[in-house]
Amino acid sequence: MNSEIMKMVRKRRRRAKQTNTEAAWSKFKHIRNETTKVIRQTKKAHLDKIIDKINTDNVSSKEWFKLATKTNQSTKIINNSNFN
Repeated sequence: MNSEIMKMVRKRRRRAKQTNTEAAWSKFKHIRNETTKVIRQTKKAHLDKIIDKINTDNVSSKEWFKLATKTNQSTKIINNSNFN
């Protein structure tokens, strides 16, 4: 996670602790949705970066398998998070 995402998560937590009014709940939901969107975009960008490295011609077989394993693990995490 980068600093931008951490700031959004902290902001989301602060909003969750606010009073139980309709305005506070609306702000929380908006911040929650934006945070989730940024996290998903960051994960996808990271996965795309790994895939681009795999597709280059000058990657050794050892490095290729290491990147392929990372890609497989990232895909499992992304797929599992969509169902929760």
